[in-house]
Amino acid sequence: MASLTFPARPDHFIVVKDMYNSKIENLNILNYPVHCFEIEDTEYLTITGLILNNTAGDAANSKSDGDPAAHNTDGFDIKQSDFLTLSNTWVHNQDDCVAVTSGSSIVVDNLYCYGGHGLSIGSIGGKSNNTVNGVTFSNSQVINSENGCRIKSNADTTGEVYNVRYENITLSGITDYGIDVQQDYENGGATGDPTNDVKIENISFVNVKGTMSDGKDYYILCGDGSCSNFVFTDVDITGDATYMDNVYGNQIRESPSEVAMHMLLQS
Repeated sequence: MASLTFPARPDHFIVVKDMYNSKIENLNILNYPVHCFEIEDTEYLTITGLILNNTAGDAANSKSDGDPAAHNTDGFDIKQSDFLTLSNTWVHNQDDCVAVTSGSSIVVDNLYCYGGHGLSIGSIGGKSNNTVNGVTFSNSQVINSENGCRIKSNADTTGEVYNVRYENITLSGITDYGIDVQQDYENGGATGDPTNDVKIENISFVNVKGTMSDGKDYYILCGDGSCSNFVFTDVDITGDATYMDNVYGNQIRESPSEVAMHMLLQS
C-alpha cells in the first residue's frame, strides 16, 4: 500500500526574495498559520495598504494555559534589504509586528500593530548578516501588545545596529516593556546577563507616548560599553518602573518624566 508524504510546514507564509524596484499593495491576508512575510535580499521595495488579520490565533487551546495559542506569527521579517518602505498597513497578530534583522535605509510608516510584540530590531547576532543601519519607525500605533519599541541582540554574538529612529509612536495597553533594549538573549529568551559584542549606536526615540497595563515603561540592559548615543525627546510612557544600565557606562533608575529629559545619555 502506498504511503502518503506531505511537505514540511513552511517557516513563512509568503517569501519575497531577490526583488528590485517592486511594489506589493492592497492585500488582505486572513489567519496565516506561521510567520507571514519574509522579505530578503530586496532593493527599493515598497509595501503598502496591507491587512494582516490573524485574530484566530488569539484563541487559547489546551496547551496554552489561557493565553493565545498562536506563536511565531510575525507580520514582517525583514533581512538583507535596502531602501525598503512599509506603510499604511494593519497587523493583528501574536508576535513581532515588524522585525528587522539586517538591512539599511528602511522606513516603516503608519502601521497599526495589535496584540503582538511590537516594532522590533532583532534579534541581532548569530546570523549570516548582522548589520542594521538606518531604520525609521514613524507615525504608528502599538496596541495591547507585549512591547512597544524593541531592540534585542543575542548574547555572545557580534553585530551592529546604527541609526535607528522611533518617531511619533503611540502605545496603549503594553504588558511588558514600552521601550526595550536588551543584549542578553540566548536560546530565544532573556538571561539578565548582557554581552557587549553587538554595538548599538545612535538610537533616537522622539514623541513616543502611551500607557502600560503592566511591566516596565523603559528597560535598557546593555553590555559594558556597547550602547551609545541614545536620545530621548518628548518621550512619555506611564505605568510602572524604569531600568537603564550601561548606556555610555551610566546606570540610571528614574521616573519616566526624568528619563525623557536625558536628551543624551552619556558619561
